Amino acid sequence: PEPTPEPTPEPTPEPTPEPTPEPTPEPTPTPEGPPGPAGNEE
Repeated sequence: PEPTPEPTPEPTPEPTPEPTPEPTPEPTPTPEGPPGPAGNEE
């Protein structure tokens, strides 16, 4: 009797990787308040 050929295993489909959501950049807080001492604005 001929040997029974083993069935070819189907390749496991790779799971579709979910797109990584880009992190939302936090807005730079604008420093509010009285201006610093003179000479600091140069």
